[in-house]
Amino acid sequence: KGVDYFAEMEQYHKEHHSYLLQTNEQSNNFSQPSNLLHSNHSPHVYQIYKQELLTNIIGRCAEYKCGVVERDQFEKGERRLLNLGHTFAHAIEKLCGEQKDSSTMHSIKSSAVPTTLIDDTAATPPSLMHGEAVSIGMILAAKIAEKLSPCGSNFAAQLKADFLKVGLPVEVPANLSMHNLIQAIGKDKKVAGANIHFILPKNIGYVEDRIIPLKQLEEISHDLR
Repeated sequence: KGVDYFAEMEQYHKEHHSYLLQTNEQSNNFSQPSNLLHSNHSPHVYQIYKQELLTNIIGRCAEYKCGVVERDQFEKGERRLLNLGHTFAHAIEKLCGEQKDSSTMHSIKSSAVPTTLIDDTAATPPSLMHGEAVSIGMILAAKIAEKLSPCGSNFAAQLKADFLKVGLPVEVPANLSMHNLIQAIGKDKKVAGANIHFILPKNIGYVEDRIIPLKQLEEISHDLR
């Protein structure tokens, strides 16, 4: 049975849009995809979605990422930039996964006990694709960058508006607390002692690898929602 490539693209369009946006934030030279997905062009994304242009953009993004990985196989420098949005994304995925496991066990146990003992208040975690979690993570990273140092006028708000135009989530799931997210981030591979390498956007197409004390990250994250 043949694979309908664009049917697959349609099914996972949010993942691909997240990937494109994430990659374009990291490259100063990727002007065409960045401009294409910028606020001035976002309404047209769906119009070109099934055309060859998007296939070309995805190919160029993959080629760029492969080049970065080849140049920095052990993630000591440039490759870290590919983590834009992933620090919070991994924490979101971890907590959502734990809640799903908890919900599953709750359902199994509930089938064997009287309904009067079932806790109906347990929140059902949202179903997020990896790219969607990265989308939320990028917005949070932009907000942190604005708190630590100016990264462009209303940059986080601009990024949020662009993501919304292409159907990406931009808010932390309501049933996840920022405190728990920061606790999960404390176990991230990028943590070194009491600090973490955090990739922050300075503006469209410009990012930096910044070392942030975990204590400071916790303090500035309380009002990120």
